[in-house]
Amino acid sequence: MAVKPLNKQNLLDLGADSLADLVLELVKGDSARKRHVRMLLSSTLGMNAAAAEARKRIATVRRSKGKISPDARRKLQEDLIGLTGSIESIIAPDDPNLAFELLWSLFKLMPGVTERLEQYDPAIYDVVVAVMTAVENLAPRLTIDPVDLADTVYEAIIEDVNGGHHGEIESLGEALGKKGFARLRSLAEDDMDAPFDDLEAERSASGFSEEDWKYVVMSYSGDKKTQKILKDVADQQDDVDAWLSQYTPEQLLYRHEAEEAAGRLLKAGRHKEALKLVEKSLAGLEERGHGARYDNPELDEIRSDCLEALGRHDELRADLWENFTRALCVKSLRRYLDILPDSEGEEALKRVRDVIMGLPNMADALKFCMKWPDLELAAALVAAREGHLDCDHYEPLTDAAKALAPEHPLESVILLRSLILFALANNREQRFKTTARHMNTCAKLDS
Repeated sequence: MAVKPLNKQNLLDLGADSLADLVLELVKGDSARKRHVRMLLSSTLGMNAAAAEARKRIATVRRSKGKISPDARRKLQEDLIGLTGSIESIIAPDDPNLAFELLWSLFKLMPGVTERLEQYDPAIYDVVVAVMTAVENLAPRLTIDPVDLADTVYEAIIEDVNGGHHGEIESLGEALGKKGFARLRSLAEDDMDAPFDDLEAERSASGFSEEDWKYVVMSYSGDKKTQKILKDVADQQDDVDAWLSQYTPEQLLYRHEAEEAAGRLLKAGRHKEALKLVEKSLAGLEERGHGARYDNPELDEIRSDCLEALGRHDELRADLWENFTRALCVKSLRRYLDILPDSEGEEALKRVRDVIMGLPNMADALKFCMKWPDLELAAALVAAREGHLDCDHYEPLTDAAKALAPEHPLESVILLRSLILFALANNREQRFKTTARHMNTCAKLDS
């Protein structure tokens, strides 16, 4: 017997009475769906009537004062994301300005909601993401005065006691335009506190290093929100120099700032400036004992991007190979092999094998083999250097044993046996349960 597919026309054929009963059945016990249906019904009387339903829910959440349990958090999160979708689908098509007003009210609820959580969960910010996505979709159709809109955005960022910054300027970029950006820049510049360098005396008393203190100030000083606003405006207007001007030359050499600044310079086609900045930052980090080339793969990657953009291919190859040999950087090695002529690829892989086989730290060598991945090389390492395993490095050896088991059971057993003997010889009681599991695994692999 033929079955009718579930589609719009076949549902319409059921008739109004049947559809009404079906909707009532579907929304039973689901407050979010009920609210959506009520908003749809109210919209037949006008968008203000539909908006009243949304305002009612927003006001209820705003008035609530009790703590929110993890289960209640999940339910509230789904509820507010559903409300966001209802505003976007029912009100926004006919009245984008009204929809924005409601979405912004919903957005401003979130700091208070976060403070009421019994147990903080970053998933609550899925609501903010949903709201900002809806706002971004609305932005091209908003007819709000850009100066008034800038004031609204500025107030929300500055007044957020949690120090959040959720892409408000980026989401509303099209609606703000030149006038809105100019207003934001003016407000932020007027509110900027003393420059960071004036806080040196306070830093000295705190005992923080210059770099650590810089992050403390940037993270916790409310006045520094204005700097973030200025940087966001600069990004929206593709004004690299305005972005750079928010830092002193010394601050631009800090690890994170150097990454961001060089990335923007590179995107703007200012390759030589980007390379000079990265090299100065790496040199400074190394001088201060931060292990520049080992601990800064992002800066290394930007340096390689700069060399490639400048057409300095020999330097690029040497740089990528150095990154691999010094930091065992898989990304650099892949890039190195990709730019080699096909005729040199096989010889390069032999050199890679020689480097890994010669590493003094077996744990590092095995971690590389797992990331690359090359299980044949890992097996060769284990077989050749069985007596040189440092079983204090529990996780990389266990991971390697698990990966090797299907195709290289002997080498897997060698690793597991070493871990077992180490745990027993050193009385590592906290490992005894896993040691028992390792013994069972060895018994299975023995076959």
